[in-house]
Amino acid sequence: MIPNNSNTTNGCDSTSSNCVVWQGPNLTCVDVCTGDTISDIIAKLCESIVGTVNEATGVNIDTINQLCLETTYGQANTIQELTQNIITELCTHNSIEADVCSCIIPLPDCLQYQDEQGNTVTTLPLYDSTTGTGYATYLANTLCDNIGAITILETTVRTLDSRVRTLESYGRGTTYVPPKVIPAYVGAVGLPTSVSRMLIQTEEAYGQTRRALGTVQDLNKAIGYAQNNLAASTKLNGSGTMSSTPGWITSPRNLAQSFQNLWITANDMRNAVESIQDTVANPLCSSLTYGVTGNIRRERGGAFKSIELDFISTDIPTTYVACNGNGTKVTITDASLNFKVYYINVAGQYQNSPTPYTIASSQVGNLDTGSNLQVKVEFCFQSADNQCAETQIFTIKNETACPELTLGTITSDTIPWTVSNIVLPSGKNYVVTVNLKTKGGSIIDSRSTSSLTGTFTGTFTNLSISTQYNVNVDISQTGSTNRQSCPDQVVSTIAPACTSSTLIPSSTNWVSTLTSLQTGANTLDLGTRYDGTNKLYWTAGFDSTNLPIIIAGSIADTTTAKALVPTGSNVNNQNPTTPILCDGTIIAVAGGVTTASTKGSGWRYINSLMSPNSQMYYVFAEVNIDTNSVTRVVFCCDCSQLSLNIPKAAYTVARSGGSVTIPITAVGDSSGSTYTWTVTTDASNGIVTLATTPAQTSNTCTYIYTATTVSSYDSFSVTLTNGCGTSTVLTIPIINTFTLAHTDTDITVMVDTLSVTLVDATAIKNSFEEIKLLLRSTCASWTGTFNYVAVNTTSRSGDYMKHVLGMVEEIGNASALAHPAITMPSGVDTWYTQFMESGTTTPSYWRSGATAAYPSSVFIISFVNTTNSSGSYGAATLGSVPTGWQSPTQPTTNGGSGASQYREDYDSLIDITSGLAPTSAWGIDASGAKNGFWIAGSIPFTFSQIIINKITGSTNVTAAAALQMASALTGPTDLTNQQFDGMKIGGPVYPVDLSTYLKNGVSPTANPYNTSITTTAGNTLSGLQNAFSINAFLFLENGVDWNNATNPLMTDYMLSIFGQSENQSTNCPIASPALRIGGTTALFGNGGSKAAACSNASASSPQIWSPGATVVNTTPAAPFAGAVLTSRAYTKQSAATNGQSEYELTNNQFYAIYLASGTEYNAKYHTTAQAGGVYWTLVTTC
Repeated sequence: MIPNNSNTTNGCDSTSSNCVVWQGPNLTCVDVCTGDTISDIIAKLCESIVGTVNEATGVNIDTINQLCLETTYGQANTIQELTQNIITELCTHNSIEADVCSCIIPLPDCLQYQDEQGNTVTTLPLYDSTTGTGYATYLANTLCDNIGAITILETTVRTLDSRVRTLESYGRGTTYVPPKVIPAYVGAVGLPTSVSRMLIQTEEAYGQTRRALGTVQDLNKAIGYAQNNLAASTKLNGSGTMSSTPGWITSPRNLAQSFQNLWITANDMRNAVESIQDTVANPLCSSLTYGVTGNIRRERGGAFKSIELDFISTDIPTTYVACNGNGTKVTITDASLNFKVYYINVAGQYQNSPTPYTIASSQVGNLDTGSNLQVKVEFCFQSADNQCAETQIFTIKNETACPELTLGTITSDTIPWTVSNIVLPSGKNYVVTVNLKTKGGSIIDSRSTSSLTGTFTGTFTNLSISTQYNVNVDISQTGSTNRQSCPDQVVSTIAPACTSSTLIPSSTNWVSTLTSLQTGANTLDLGTRYDGTNKLYWTAGFDSTNLPIIIAGSIADTTTAKALVPTGSNVNNQNPTTPILCDGTIIAVAGGVTTASTKGSGWRYINSLMSPNSQMYYVFAEVNIDTNSVTRVVFCCDCSQLSLNIPKAAYTVARSGGSVTIPITAVGDSSGSTYTWTVTTDASNGIVTLATTPAQTSNTCTYIYTATTVSSYDSFSVTLTNGCGTSTVLTIPIINTFTLAHTDTDITVMVDTLSVTLVDATAIKNSFEEIKLLLRSTCASWTGTFNYVAVNTTSRSGDYMKHVLGMVEEIGNASALAHPAITMPSGVDTWYTQFMESGTTTPSYWRSGATAAYPSSVFIISFVNTTNSSGSYGAATLGSVPTGWQSPTQPTTNGGSGASQYREDYDSLIDITSGLAPTSAWGIDASGAKNGFWIAGSIPFTFSQIIINKITGSTNVTAAAALQMASALTGPTDLTNQQFDGMKIGGPVYPVDLSTYLKNGVSPTANPYNTSITTTAGNTLSGLQNAFSINAFLFLENGVDWNNATNPLMTDYMLSIFGQSENQSTNCPIASPALRIGGTTALFGNGGSKAAACSNASASSPQIWSPGATVVNTTPAAPFAGAVLTSRAYTKQSAATNGQSEYELTNNQFYAIYLASGTEYNAKYHTTAQAGGVYWTLVTTC
């Protein structure tokens, strides 16, 4: 610029821009400095503008991936070229017409269907104009169907409402008249009787029955006289125990069941005795039974047809044969003394046979078939050493020929019959009787007629299913005891077609009175509860027509109100919403039962129940503990619903070599004697074996899991196969844990105050105090205690690795670090005053001032529910993969400055476990001047840590925390199926699915916690399960009751953290820490000579700790003796226990011990073993 020479200056001085100087601050964004001229500044601004247009500041076009554009447009070298390529590509795609309707939409499970070829249709186009079908059309039709169904339901409801109103109106202004009933067993049988009279008569009948049978106490006493352990006794007849006999009841609870066992026992004894008779001794003649009847069979017109001789009641042992080789001699004589002889193979063919020996008209010879016939049967049979004979003579009246007996279509409980061709003389008082008999010949029912014309028909009813019966005709005369029995016909009833039944409170057969039950029919108790006024009960049974019925009744009872106590067992004791399978149909829960329902709710298998007509049902009851009600009962015809349960959600096992016993219980019918327990999927990091004690049964089995390789999680799967089929698969999660390292190991419970409530923390603390008492009672060797620490570090209290670091930095009077791992509440904060009891619950070495020393080992339990809002490790939500590993990017880092995050904390853990000089900022600070208790390069202690995360949502911050913890623990590889199933995150209310993140073959993205990551201090990242003794319990969810007084399972869960079980001393600590020689009251001194050491002995420094010391060395008798001489010595207990050379005694120094007795011992220490392998020489007294 040059001075303005124009005559028009607009009031300005004419000064050149070269003469105008910028006096403002330096402007680095355009490279302008104070003192530059306006000319220079304008030029720089122009250059900057041109540069911005040509190339965006800070954008390196070489870093942009242009692969999808290069093929068509080539490599762009400027932002303008790249932008133009993108616009051209977009315009090209926009010019292509797309058929929006052709997009494919997946169908949800409830809308999937099968096409005409039977294929399942899972997707549809939005709309196919060629066929007029598609997702939109299908959805519209489905909506129309649902609208139609809803309309029908609304109409039905209105109709029912109207009917209810009508019924209700009938009750107004009327007087109740008790109904009359027709009794079948008491009082005036068959006559209408008032209910009040019936009650009196029933009471009288009951009294008579009670006097005859005895009181309940009498009956129970009688049951008690049964032989002890009879069920396990060997049968007298056949193999096996008594309990293996069909129908045997192992634990009879009433007289009927005990009586059933008594009959089975009696039958067993009879069969055994019969077997002895048959096999031990030759049967004498009393073992032979003779019996024969005869009749004349006529044609329908009355003409003689045949003579029938029936030997069905004859029984000849197999060791006997007929004395005459031709058979048994039978002589038939008529009224004119004509006779005919026959030989019949009775023993080999006709004994016990329903088929009679028939003599046709062509075989009677010259016998007068019109007269009465005398039959003489000469029974004679012989064995190797015995001969038996008997002659029977009877007369067949010619006028009493057997009629024809025809049986109709036999059902499950009926046998219809017809008697025809009755050819008997009239006027002689003949009676025709049809008998129904048992297989053994005892008469059950009979029907008679004296009408000898036409046919006689009838039906035997109320029979047992699949049972053999005998039916025959008898002919008799009124006033005469003679009776002619016609041959038996042997038949069996069939098994009925069973129909499953579902009953709900509105069902007709859901009633409130016990009188609706069929007398004598089997019943099942479903549950009882007390409401303070009444005892409410639910009973399953059968009505008078053999149909299932439910009695939901009540009895006045002022017992204190109690919740419903159901019978039976949940089909899944971990998830109340598990459905059942009944006759091929899956039946889901209803009745208000949800995944959050109180334990015990849901479907429960009650037991099998036999109907009066011998139909077996398998009864399931839907129970809602929260509403104290039984809401539905299902009577299933088949027993295919079979499931398996374990007592708790997951099991723990001590890492590498530990074992755990897992009992499994079958829920469903397991009454059969044939069954197989099978491990369908074996563990991947352990060995599964079948326990021999207790022995497996048809409904219980115990497996033992033994860990073989290091893995945070593992699992195995089991099924049971029996006569009902194969059970659902039970997968058992196994979580690795750690035992207490030493007999004095303290357990420190740390709670993230930002994600755990004080109420929960207090319950946790109270329960652990109970656990402390249990540990001390079962593990007498353990002398440690429980400590409780509340962590309130802003945005860091959920960083669980910092809890371990806090155990290092909080020692004695160590100074605060630049970035401390943890901070704690103080003053009047309720966390401090209540949970931490004003600081008295912290580890004792935190409160020991200058004399503090690290323990040999620590066990830390960290309650952390989030790693985002109260931590720096994880994300705020789970989301789809890989969202849960982002925001922040995991594993997190502070980039080298500020408060540490995951990578820096990982480095810090390396520092306290490697035995090398610290490399993390925290480790350098914590082992420096601020903390003289930890010498750099040493290990302050060994540690184990269990993290417990309570899941409160399937995708929320707690689910994201579970992902972070699981990823950090198990990296770098994906999990096997068994490991993934063993992880078990959440429960039925809040299940968390991490399969797309961590499961092998499912996860599309590698776990970011892998060896490709280098930490801030240069360490290679690995899974926490491999690098340290850390694991996480992730299966507890919101609503868990931490109080072991009200939740017994909590005791088991808390003990399992240390590999313990209640009332068992397994996995108790046995390793002792190093001991201080000379005892707790000894004083120490050291120096370059014996005299100097002895002189300094009262200074009590340094203490001497030896891993070889025993109790003997802690007494005044012999501090320098035994294994102490051959063991290195240290100034700190932890160092002596863990072999940390940084704390070893000084080479060639003399050390003296001044004992309370006044004796002073002295010895010289060497850091290199001397002759004989000793480190101490010149042992003497001062």
